[in-house]
This record gives sequence, structure tokens and C-alpha cells, in this order.
Amino acid sequence: MGRPTRRRHSSGKSGSWSPTPRSPLAEHRDIYYAGFYYDAVKEYAEAELTAALLSGRELPTPQDLGLDAVPYLKGLGEAVGELRRRLLDELRTGDVPAAEVTFARMETIIGLLTSLDYPDGMTSGLRRTTDVARSLIERSRADLTMTAVQERVRRSIDDATGGARVLGSPG
Repeated sequence: MGRPTRRRHSSGKSGSWSPTPRSPLAEHRDIYYAGFYYDAVKEYAEAELTAALLSGRELPTPQDLGLDAVPYLKGLGEAVGELRRRLLDELRTGDVPAAEVTFARMETIIGLLTSLDYPDGMTSGLRRTTDVARSLIERSRADLTMTAVQERVRRSIDDATGGARVLGSPG
């Protein structure tokens, strides 16, 4: 199907990924308005944004992706879940500094999303996406904090025992 085609309304304002006469959905408005096309566009945004976030690249803009703000922002909010998975993997492998960088990215996203104050009817449920992202970030904060504290305790024990193996510690 390719990228959604942007359309200009008679007002001159850019419309949301609506089918133009040449787009694949021009003759299938039933599909376009059924809801799953919107979900696919949001998933596309999430995939592109997650790839940029995980690789440390600059985030593409909605214009770069050919999207309007709402599916872009919802995709950004859902990318927080992918970042949480990355953070947990980093914690599991003991890479606390990398987990802190990932967490900082998550906080930046929630800072942006919470700064937007529009009626939910205009943003197709962005508030709920933001609330879920906030919840994931708070759980990630707890996981990161617990791991950092455990690491400090482990180092203190190692320092106090001269690195000798303590009963119950891994080998």
C-alpha cells in the first residue's frame, strides 16, 4: 500500500492521511474509514519512531513520515513500551548506564505528551495512550532505581569483603 498520501483541504490546511484520487484507497473509502487503516498508520509511526529511538537517531517529524500529528503522537506514546523492553534487557545484562539513557528518552517522550492539552475527541484517545506511557515510565523508574540500589549494595559488600565470595552471591 505504501505510505499514506496527504491531501490539502480547500482551506489550504493539510489533511490527515486521507485518500487522494490517486491513492490506493481512493476507491475504497470503506476500508479507509473502517478504523484498521488508522491503526496501521499509527503502527507505522510507532515502528519508525522506535527504530530512531533505539538507534539514537534524530526522530523523524510527522512530515518526514507523511503523517498528521495524532497518529504520530500516539505512535510515539506507544514507543515507550518498546523502550521499556529495551530498558529491562539492559538491566538484565547489568548495563545500568545504558538503561539510564533509555529511561531519559522515555521521560522526554512523556514530557512532550503531557504538555499537549487538547480535547480527547480531537486526539483520538491520546490521553489514554499518554496515561499508559506514564504508567510504564513509573514502573521503569522503580525497576531502574531498585537495580541501581542493588548494584551499590553489591559494590559495598565487595569493598567490605575485599571481593571475597559472600554466601548466596553469584560466583
